[in-house]
Amino acid sequence: MKSKKLSLIGILVGFLLFVSIAYAGVLSYYGKIVGSVNVQPPIFYAHSESETYDKTYYLFKANMLPDGTLKEISAGIYQSDAGEYDTIIDIGWLFPQVSSWYPSNWNFYYETKIENANKAKLFTRIFKFDTSTNTKTLIKECPKTDYTTSTTYTTITSSCEIPSITLESTERILVEYWATIDVDAGVLGKVYLKVDDPTSTNPTRIEVTPA
Repeated sequence: MKSKKLSLIGILVGFLLFVSIAYAGVLSYYGKIVGSVNVQPPIFYAHSESETYDKTYYLFKANMLPDGTLKEISAGIYQSDAGEYDTIIDIGWLFPQVSSWYPSNWNFYYETKIENANKAKLFTRIFKFDTSTNTKTLIKECPKTDYTTSTTYTTITSSCEIPSITLESTERILVEYWATIDVDAGVLGKVYLKVDDPTSTNPTRIEVTPA
């Protein structure tokens, strides 16, 4: 009986090691191996560092807390009619270059506030971006957050299921942050997104877990 138990334990440990090694291989440098069998899913923090192609794009850095200079990025809406309007918050963020991406759940954290607006929702559009042709192909538009009415910075969240993605050598994953802003007629309503603030306790980021 004891030998059977030992065999089962050996098989289980071997299986866990195999899964951990395989999973770590899929994660590439995104994930971190913690201990002998655990793989820590990656967290991508929005930084103010950038790269320039046809336009200037900010960068996501895996497992690197904000370490730069506070950047407040805003988008505004001025309309003659009151209502809700969609607008992009700056140009977008690029992921590190990889050849493929595994099916996963992305949890978005937006450190945000509004100004001269009634309320706002935030959401994300995810693209393949070809750096050689400066073209992008939509992968998915993710669900919106709940409304925020806060005029001081607070962090709101949403989640999204992302399919497997195959990338060419010139392609990167591009993330665009968008807002739906509710404004009164003739008022310039704004939404702000804060990134790369070393003092933030709940910064703008994406936490990724296996699907």
